[in-house]
Amino acid sequence: MALKIKEVEITSDLERNKLMIGGQRIVVHCHHYNCFLQRTLEDALPRKMVVIQKQAAAEVVHDVLTNVFADVSRLDEDQFADAVFQYATELYRIIGLGIIDFDDVSMKGGVVRSPVSHYSVAWLEKWGSHKTPVCHFTCGFVNATISFAFDKPLDFYQVEEVQCVVQHKDECVFDVKVVQK
Repeated sequence: MALKIKEVEITSDLERNKLMIGGQRIVVHCHHYNCFLQRTLEDALPRKMVVIQKQAAAEVVHDVLTNVFADVSRLDEDQFADAVFQYATELYRIIGLGIIDFDDVSMKGGVVRSPVSHYSVAWLEKWGSHKTPVCHFTCGFVNATISFAFDKPLDFYQVEEVQCVVQHKDECVFDVKVVQK
């Protein structure tokens, strides 16, 4: 029996100015805000900034997935992982982060691709190219999604952006490796 794919449901409380996805309160900012925040963090905390963004994204996305899939059985692990990847792909798009493809990743790692990324496109628009990749939030998003899909802790995988649109590449590419045995 096929697992029913969950739809991304955003609930709002306009009186309290709240948006919720999967029981998590979310804030969606424009590219101006996100790029200025990232650049400010990069200037102030050049070495820690990447870790902070990856970890924050991983924790929030993992919590959303945990809440959304709380009532779904993991009996068929492949179907469960596929459902998580489909949900995460749609979530990424709906909250304005871009397009993401989990087709080339498994429990053993792999590659995730993003031909359109909110952070890289915005960075190019505001400041032009950058010597290193800028999609740190997406690294955390990918880590949380894969870790949750395969029932692993967040430190089981390492996700590194190895190619970025901000470097005038065709797409952003995220390398996923198992680091915990």
